[in-house]
Amino acid sequence: MINIYVLGFDQALASAITGIVDLFALAGVTWNRIQHQETAMAFNVQLASDQAKNIQCINNLQLAPHCSFKDLEHVLDSAPSNPNESNILVVPTIGGPIQQTLDNNPQLIQLLRKAHKVGWTIAGNCTGNFLLAESGILDGKSATTHWGFESEFKQRFPQIVLKADQLITRDENIFCAGGGIAWFDLGLLIIARSIDFETAMQTAKAFVIDYRRDSQ
Repeated sequence: MINIYVLGFDQALASAITGIVDLFALAGVTWNRIQHQETAMAFNVQLASDQAKNIQCINNLQLAPHCSFKDLEHVLDSAPSNPNESNILVVPTIGGPIQQTLDNNPQLIQLLRKAHKVGWTIAGNCTGNFLLAESGILDGKSATTHWGFESEFKQRFPQIVLKADQLITRDENIFCAGGGIAWFDLGLLIIARSIDFETAMQTAKAFVIDYRRDSQ
C-alpha cells in the first residue's frame, strides 16, 4: 500500500488539503463506481499536523488530522522499512503570511529533512514550496511556485533553480507544483507514477479535469 501523508498547518489553503485528499482517496474508486466495477483504493491517505492539533485554515475552516508529525517521525525511525510500502509527503499551499508560516512550523520543516534523508517522495504545492525550500531539501535543485511569488522566492532562495513558468517540476524524489489548483496536476502525476497512467486518466475523467497541463 502507498501511504500519503498531507502535512497540515495553520493558515494553509483548505482546498489544497481537502482537494488532494479527495483525489488520492478516490483514485481507483470513483471511476470504478461509474463503470459499475469493483472499487479498489490505491492509497492510504492521512492528514497530519503538529501534535495532532486541529488545523485552522486560512478560510477559518478547521480540519481534524489523523496523526501527528511525531507519529510520522516514528515511522521514519522504524526499521527495516516494509519493501511493499512507499511513503509520500505532500505540503499544501500557504494561504497566510509566508514568513509567519515558516517561523511557526519548525517541526514540519524538520520532518521534511528527515523524510528526504531516507528517500521518501516529497511534493509541495504553490507557496507550500517555500517550506520545502526553507528545509534545505531543494538546494541546488529545480523547483516552481506560484507565479506571483517568483521574485520573493528567488530573493529568499538564490541557491534553488526556480522555473516559475513550469506548472510542475521534478528533481530526484521532489515534486513542486505551481499556483492555484495545480495540486490537481500534481496529484494526477503522482497517481500516474505510483500506480499507472490509466488510473491517472480515469481519475481525471471522473473528476472532469484536464490532464497534463504544462505551464502557468
